[in-house]
Amino acid sequence: MRRPFKDKRPIGPLFGQSSADTIQSRLTSGVREDIGFEEGGSVKVYFHSSTNMDELKNGEIALFVTSPPYNVDYTYGSINDAKPYREYMSLLAKVFSEAYNKLMPEGRLCVNVPTIDKTNADAMGEGNIPVASDLTSMMVDDPSLGNKFSTPEINELKRTTDYSLFDHIIWNKGRFDTEVNLGSLGIGRPFRFEHDITHESILIFQKPGMRNLSTIDQDRLNASRLNKDWWTSGPGYEFDTNAKSNLWNIRPSNKIEVNGEKVPTFPEELPRRLIQGYSFVGDIVVDPFAGVGTTLKVAKDLDRLSVGYELREDLRPEIEKRVGESV
Repeated sequence: MRRPFKDKRPIGPLFGQSSADTIQSRLTSGVREDIGFEEGGSVKVYFHSSTNMDELKNGEIALFVTSPPYNVDYTYGSINDAKPYREYMSLLAKVFSEAYNKLMPEGRLCVNVPTIDKTNADAMGEGNIPVASDLTSMMVDDPSLGNKFSTPEINELKRTTDYSLFDHIIWNKGRFDTEVNLGSLGIGRPFRFEHDITHESILIFQKPGMRNLSTIDQDRLNASRLNKDWWTSGPGYEFDTNAKSNLWNIRPSNKIEVNGEKVPTFPEELPRRLIQGYSFVGDIVVDPFAGVGTTLKVAKDLDRLSVGYELREDLRPEIEKRVGESV
């Protein structure tokens, strides 16, 4: 969450601005029409795979914020979230290749993934899986991986993109239960002791280049400034680290019930900090794995436009309830 000291360009949030409606109205009608926003709306969802985001123009998007499926054998409506690991990483490669095309210079892709995955290791036969490390190596083309990941989709990502790792944030979820699994303690023996996983990773990848700020009017720049409190204090006891730290203590959110099904969500504070930190008022924020629309809702709250991609159209009513408009 940093810029060179001499670079005074704001990279986030909206504080005390009184002209959000005016700022939004200055966005060209062409952008709204091309993406398909409802008249007066600021959220649009497409119910198909984000491996194809043709609704978005290349070089138009400031920020992607997403939490992909965790690939832990979770039945997600009619979709089973359990792929062979290589196939799972290939899917992410295809989506993030498409995201690269849509990002503007200096645009960022923020991805929340497990740091290490133990929950489905046996099913995939891979042992404990260092998901965050593997994704980073795949995205920045680490030659030390060798042929660990060699699929057409991953090779295409490496050939056509030039992501760099801008930052790595640790999301400390804490432990909010008191139950102890004796099996994880190795029945008192140190040799097989296993730690509970109480944190995840937020990886921030950046597209090369520098954004042309001359295209952003002064009102938008002023409305997007970060004040000192945002950098130095959290908004509540459960968020007791500040935005400048790369360790974020944020309580996880509960699953919500949709038509009798428990659907996972992530806490609004995560996309809030990322959207405030890496976009301007009036920018377009995209979530390629939209789920129930948490990122979209927060983007709207912060006076950004937002676009989501989601496979499950049966989630439309829940998304519309959260964002307060037709999508």
